[in-house]
Amino acid sequence: REARAVQFVCLVVDEPTARRRVGARAGHFFGVPMVAGQFTSFEPPQPDELDVVVVDARSDLATVLATIDAPWPAVRPQP
Repeated sequence: REARAVQFVCLVVDEPTARRRVGARAGHFFGVPMVAGQFTSFEPPQPDELDVVVVDARSDLATVLATIDAPWPAVRPQP
């Protein structure tokens, strides 16, 4: 599998941070009780998926966006 023109970003965050952020969303359909299921079914990128960069999404939005916008390494870094 190879997608030269497509790049993927995997935003990684811990469950407590995800719960806090989801809980802060007013009126959003995705509620805090749904967060645990996302962590249960999450499948991290595999070593052969070189078109994926893993980004620590616990930082503030500006830092996350700067990381995504930076030049990507040839091989995906480990979180």
